[in-house]
Amino acid sequence: MLVNKLGDPEKKVASKACGFLVRVLQQHPNMKLIVVEEVERLLYRTNVSPKAQYYAVCFLVQIKLADTENALAVRLVKIYFSLFKAATAKKISNPKMVSAILTGVNRTYPFTKGPQNLLDHIDHLFRYIHTVTAQVGIQILMLLYQVMEREGAITDRFYMALYRKMMDSDLLQHSGRSSSLLNLLYKSMKRDPETMRVKAFIKRILQLAMTQSTPFICGALIVISEVLKSKPNSFRAKLFQAPSVSSTAAPVKEEHSKEGTSRLPITDYSAAARNPLFCGAEFAPIWELRVLSQHYHPSVCRFADNILRNKPLDYAGDPFEDFTAIHFLDRFVYRNPKKRTEDGQSGARDMPVLSDQYLNLPEKKIPDDERFLHRYLTQRLKQKKVAVGHDDMDAASDVSDSEFDKFLDDFEKNEVDEDLDFAADMNDVSEERGSIDEDGSLFGDDDDDESVQGDFSAGEKDALNAAFSDSDGEEGDDGDDAMGDFADAPSDEDAEDYDDEMDFDDD
Repeated sequence: MLVNKLGDPEKKVASKACGFLVRVLQQHPNMKLIVVEEVERLLYRTNVSPKAQYYAVCFLVQIKLADTENALAVRLVKIYFSLFKAATAKKISNPKMVSAILTGVNRTYPFTKGPQNLLDHIDHLFRYIHTVTAQVGIQILMLLYQVMEREGAITDRFYMALYRKMMDSDLLQHSGRSSSLLNLLYKSMKRDPETMRVKAFIKRILQLAMTQSTPFICGALIVISEVLKSKPNSFRAKLFQAPSVSSTAAPVKEEHSKEGTSRLPITDYSAAARNPLFCGAEFAPIWELRVLSQHYHPSVCRFADNILRNKPLDYAGDPFEDFTAIHFLDRFVYRNPKKRTEDGQSGARDMPVLSDQYLNLPEKKIPDDERFLHRYLTQRLKQKKVAVGHDDMDAASDVSDSEFDKFLDDFEKNEVDEDLDFAADMNDVSEERGSIDEDGSLFGDDDDDESVQGDFSAGEKDALNAAFSDSDGEEGDDGDDAMGDFADAPSDEDAEDYDDEMDFDDD
């Protein structure tokens, strides 16, 4: 019933059925073969819809296999290849369906044992690889590598297909595809015994890195460093040394020529060559490393310089996560890093930038792209400590707001400490003024004048008395002169006579 629901026209119902089937196999692993047989019957029905086949393949991909389940793995591989032939036989194939089938083959094939007689399928994969999208193409190359490694040696045809597929522009626009490509290149170059072919691959990787972002450049340099580490020292000497033209000027026989004709001698490097063995990589110096050693990103500079100096790269992370702009901005705004699921020692990238553990690390253990941030934070921490020391000294001599408020509260309750009573003198003055007002005299009484005069000597007293006596006399004279204008004023009798004379107006 659940298997039939994979063909339901409702997407939610089909997705739920796929999830329930996965849970059934998790709880009852012995039913894997029975459920796979039922799904196989659904896939080969005449009236089955493409959506039903797609959901059925998605379910098969999610089946977890064990090393002892060889028979089930072989059966799944046969189902996948039969579906792949049917999907690619159509004029317009569904890229989602093809991608799901190839994902299932790549996951299931490692659990098969012994050769599986897939030579016919391999030829079909090689013819189909250049007509699909970048994502499907890299999955086909990964499958071809697994099959050829199991069957025997990796053929030149595989290296030619990989070398040509590297020029696909869509392959480097997604970080997942780029990481898969670099992983496949590392495995392929590590097993390749041809020195000049490995140099051609390294040359093309560096050419791509010159136009890509920092994560891809760092990943490419890591791959090159690991490949050089796995090769002997003689390989490195041939890699960085271009031989003379005369030593390789002999005619080279074409690899796939049936008539045995010879081609012209190769004297120059050709980036457009299809075969990496005949591109003339031995005549091309690897100058891209010198340019990358002067890159704006500090990690790229260090990686390229270490390769030139034959030094290992001490890096154990994911370049497509650690060197992205998002990761840089997260560290720049002091955001705590995500916890990684892998077991192992935590490095500086896994520590919050504001933690004491991060700030106490020596600069040698800090990543190159974070050293400026570590240097800034440590300098700011030192400046804060110095500023706090000055603030403590200033705080010892100043009165804070809280202390002043407490003093006012105690002052209203008359519980002020004598040492803190800075207004005590003002209280004494107010008390003196209050006593003066009680006496009723603003300037004091006569006794106060006598007490004041007692402070002067006899000569000073005589001088003061003479001065006050002169000033009083002068003021009196001035007063008489001032009233002189009013001396001839009429008396009261003259005023009455004046009034009688003026009565004729009334008559």
